[in-house]
Amino acid sequence: MEKINLKLAEFLSLAIELYGNPQNPESEYKGILNEKMSLTTRYWLNHIGKQAADEKAAIDKLRDELVTKYGEPTEDGNIQLMAYVEEEVDGQKVQKINPKFIEFQNEFGALLDQEKEFSYKPLALADVESIETAGNCPIFLKLLVAE
Repeated sequence: MEKINLKLAEFLSLAIELYGNPQNPESEYKGILNEKMSLTTRYWLNHIGKQAADEKAAIDKLRDELVTKYGEPTEDGNIQLMAYVEEEVDGQKVQKINPKFIEFQNEFGALLDQEKEFSYKPLALADVESIETAGNCPIFLKLLVAE
């Protein structure tokens, strides 16, 4: 097993590179794991993907906690964090950037900039050469070794 330090933002990117982006189902890019590959390669990619997905779930939970911290309750009982708020200036309603949203962005950005050690079995270029993908996968490419 190899070890590499990844920023938490890179874990989010790696999960999308492997599984596609569920928030954009119309995208042409469906993720590396949806491509044709050998069973051995799929096994190791699923192992990497599970770790990335677990990190993504933890990050999503922290993001939700920050939204709760900086957001406002809605009538239906949810929490909403608006990027802009309306204020009245000289009798006119004006949209301004929500200062709580800026605080959220700063705190979440600092969180995503933190690094965490990631253990994985490196794959050789030969292991993935038959995979054809429509997307650019810079984080995944960091995990490959040229042999």
